[in-house]
Formats: sequence, structure tokens, C-alpha cells
Amino acid sequence: MTSPASGPPTTTSATEPLTVPFERNLRLGDGFFNTKNTVSVPRPHKNRYTLCMRILGIDPGFDRTGFGIIETHGAKLTWIYHGCLQTKSSSDFSFRLQQVRDAVEKTIAHFKPDIVSIEQLFFQTNVKTAIKVGMARGVIFLAIADAGIPTIELTPNQVKQGITGWGKADKKQIQEMVRVTLGLETIPKPDDAADALAIAIVGSFAAKHPKTLRVQGKKRVEIQTSLRPRSG
Repeated sequence: MTSPASGPPTTTSATEPLTVPFERNLRLGDGFFNTKNTVSVPRPHKNRYTLCMRILGIDPGFDRTGFGIIETHGAKLTWIYHGCLQTKSSSDFSFRLQQVRDAVEKTIAHFKPDIVSIEQLFFQTNVKTAIKVGMARGVIFLAIADAGIPTIELTPNQVKQGITGWGKADKKQIQEMVRVTLGLETIPKPDDAADALAIAIVGSFAAKHPKTLRVQGKKRVEIQTSLRPRSG
């Protein structure tokens, strides 16, 4: 991903989209993001602004961590970005956790989400794997807390129910509903990124109910919606 300070380039035509360039395979030690080269951001039209909330969805893990970012424009949901961090199994586990934390920090710094929606740890038959995933969630929550952003935790069944209307939906059904809901031409890849977008979508529904928000410490955290250009 680019540095947050770089900003999008300007274009001359009012009908062309603004593009935010991203470094391909951003290096985080010996890990990397598998991202697209650009993210298209619709050019704002004059006098067309609406209240907007940006949600970052995270599918947590220590091997692969999925990221998905959407915006709510009234009742409309707009895709902003999706990607996946892949760490190397040959790296020390502590270094892999550091990569996960750094990835979350960089994503938050660049995209400035209003809320982070993250999936809860589901039942694991492999205790060692469950412990490692739990540790990855810990460093993710630390990065979110450092940024002072409210969070929403969702169970896998809540995500399935929220995106498809059925708590036992399979991955293909979830991915297709993500594509349809966000108006994408193809299903987002890899699977971890598609899952993160689903988590963000359901998180946007849950954000309408303040009791679902986790606040940091004793400080009261309010959702800050902001005026941003309406897409389209």
C-alpha cells in the first residue's frame, strides 16, 4: 500500500475516476500484501455529499489475515479496498505477529476507518492453532485500541446470517452475496479478503445499534460519521 501521505493523483477529466496507486506485494519483513495495483475512487460531483461511514472488516489469523473496506452512503454500500496479508511459515511466530500488527496499523493509517468489524474466534479442534489465532487477534485489537477506533465483534454464524440470511451458508454463497451486495463484477480474491468484506458488510448493519460497539477503556466512544463525496 502507499504511504498515507502520498495521496491520490489528480486527473483532468470530471468523468475519470481518481486512482490511489498501491505498491504491489508491500514488504513487511519477509511477509507481503497481495493487493491490486490500484483502487478506484469515484470522482465527487459538486453539491452531492451525504453522511458516510467507513468500515474496516478483518478476518483474523496468523498465517493469512484478510482485510476488506467498505463505505455506507445512506443505504448504499460501496467497495473501497480488499487484500490479504500472507506471512511465511518459516518466520519466527513473534515476527509473524509483528507483521499482522503492522499491517493493521498501516491499513488504519491509510484508509482511516470509522469502525472496525472483526470476526470472533470460532471453535478449533486444533488447540495449538486456536491459541495462535487468539494471539493474532490480540495484536490486532492492540493496533485498533492504539488508533482509538470502536470495534464490533461478530461470530461466524452472525456473518453468515447477516450476509445471506442463513446461518449455515457455505463459502461460495457468502462470496456471491458479497459480490452482489457491493456490485462487483467478480468474486473478491483471495477467500480471506472476501470473508473480510462480508465481515465489514454485516458490521455496517450492526453499527446501527450502538450496544454492539466495544469501547476502549472507560472512555465513551461515539461513531463519527463524516461528510464524504457520494459515489456514483
